[in-house]
Amino acid sequence: MRITWLGCAAFAVEAEGRTLLLDPFATRCALHRVAFAPLEPDRAAIDRWIPRVDYVICGHAHYDHALDAPAIARRDDALLVGSRTLCLVARAAGVPEAQLREVPPDGARLRLGPFNVRLVPSVHGRWAFGRMLFAGCLDEPPRLPMRAAGWVDGGVFGIHVEAQGASLYHAGSAGIVDGALQGLRADAVLACLAGRRFTPGYLERLAGALRPGLLVASHFDDFFRGLDLPLRTLPGTGVHDFPREVRALGVTPLVPAHLASFVVGD
Repeated sequence: MRITWLGCAAFAVEAEGRTLLLDPFATRCALHRVAFAPLEPDRAAIDRWIPRVDYVICGHAHYDHALDAPAIARRDDALLVGSRTLCLVARAAGVPEAQLREVPPDGARLRLGPFNVRLVPSVHGRWAFGRMLFAGCLDEPPRLPMRAAGWVDGGVFGIHVEAQGASLYHAGSAGIVDGALQGLRADAVLACLAGRRFTPGYLERLAGALRPGLLVASHFDDFFRGLDLPLRTLPGTGVHDFPREVRALGVTPLVPAHLASFVVGD
């Protein structure tokens, strides 16, 4: 599998000529816009930074994971997979029902082309002052566009993907449900660092459960800046300590640059 980091928690995963997109977010709104204005996908940014894809999966429905997903699904006639909340937003954005796959709270197993996918229950990491931000679920299609607070998480999933004899686990938020990881293994773990200091033993628990050879940092970049600007890190992610911490666990660390690709498996 060839994996490309698209900033924030977004990754494109390629295998056998198909592309699976995880938690896409190219719009990357400036902080003042997030604070005061309804949010809309930037279609020019999507076309510039997001490749053509076959499948889109969102681990949760916060705006920095899901704002662009309906627009990408419509652009590419791609299947969009996620929680009921995500599907309600997608319907409001005009995504056809045939392109939606709703995942129940206890997760799901899916075959998407060459990809075997398992969505496992997780929880959102804590962030500002140790609080959960924008928690909850939607009960009906929302009126779009919404402000950031309207993009509630909708329930959180970790995403396990297997293809071409290789496997990865995408942790789009720094929360863990340890029991949900039992029986899983991943060659690479794509680990959100935002808010990780509020999850005790976060990296140790991921590495201990999934036994990866590679631990990849994600969601450490300042996502209020466009992808055309130099990467700047978010405060509190501990990304500079990440390589040392991961090596101490006997795992290879990777802190990618924006749009950098790497290969997992042969």
